[in-house]
Amino acid sequence: MNWNTCSFQYNEWYVANNRYFELAKDIFQSLITSLLMDRNEFDNPTIEGRVKDKNGCISKFKRKYLKDYDENDLSVEIVKERLTDLIGIRIICLYEDDIPPIEEIIRRNFKVIGKTDKTSLLSDTQFGYKGLHYDLMLSEDRGSHEEYRFIKDYKVEVQIRTIIQHAWSTLDHKIKYKHEIPNDLKRSINRLSAIFEIADFEFIRIKDETKKYVDQANREIDQIINEADSEKTEKHTVKIKLPEAVKKLDAINFHQFMCLKYPAYNFYEYKTQHILNEIFEIYNQLTLEDLLSAFSNHKEFVEQYSKNNIWIFSMNPYTELRHILYLHNPSVYSPLLSKNQFDGLIGYIDKISESRLEIMQDECLGNEKS
Repeated sequence: MNWNTCSFQYNEWYVANNRYFELAKDIFQSLITSLLMDRNEFDNPTIEGRVKDKNGCISKFKRKYLKDYDENDLSVEIVKERLTDLIGIRIICLYEDDIPPIEEIIRRNFKVIGKTDKTSLLSDTQFGYKGLHYDLMLSEDRGSHEEYRFIKDYKVEVQIRTIIQHAWSTLDHKIKYKHEIPNDLKRSINRLSAIFEIADFEFIRIKDETKKYVDQANREIDQIINEADSEKTEKHTVKIKLPEAVKKLDAINFHQFMCLKYPAYNFYEYKTQHILNEIFEIYNQLTLEDLLSAFSNHKEFVEQYSKNNIWIFSMNPYTELRHILYLHNPSVYSPLLSKNQFDGLIGYIDKISESRLEIMQDECLGNEKS
């Protein structure tokens, strides 16, 4: 079969089956997403899917594989067999050391037809695109399920790469392969690839160093809070004194502080960062020891206020924090409370003061009568 006839028949097959390609892409993308989301081993990766258009398929076969066949060998089946990336899924993770655990999950859950490690294709002195490409099919177990009957024989190419590798691949492909550019410009692009590789390495190093810092900060906060709680008595105003090295309040130890004070609440780092920014906009000198003192001296009162106020259904930890800081230093932290929150708290304090005054007056009258 000559190439014109073969490409025409391939086009017909592609058009007739395109809806199944799209279905297969959606199923593979959804399945891989469900397998990789919310894992302890790595942050959630980005999962992308696409079906290669028919012109792209024909162009790729003609460019890469046609030279390997004469007219007597050509067939639509050969074109279909060689174009393993008709359906493509791309997994984009944050760090290079995320790739091995992702790879292991993929290998466990699919039938592996082939693997290409782009890193191994580079020599020790070369820089360029790094990433893993897998040719996969559904496992026999999954392929036997009724919902997969239309796509159980389809192959899919899965690429696993970091966000840095993805950026490099996109730019490199866009500039170098889509245009005929001079060799000196190609060499400039290759030099840039070394910078991208260094960036991948540096991000891992920074991640590891950050984790060490977070772990150390968490241990210190845990110890400090336990010591402060053990010193607190019912009628004793606590004034915490911390070593100079751990006085500074930042997003990391503030987040851990809130997690330890409210262990049943699910804190998100971006939310604790947001309220800390709000506090620092009002007063950027709040220290960790001030925060500890504020909670030790006022948290129980705020909880009692929330419990006894019929207008408050409940207070989340962020709202409690606002009230605690206000009581700690009203002149500084009054902007943290809305007008209704301020009026409610002051009204409660006035009511308690009146009750205490009445009790004292009754006690005085009782003593006079006796």
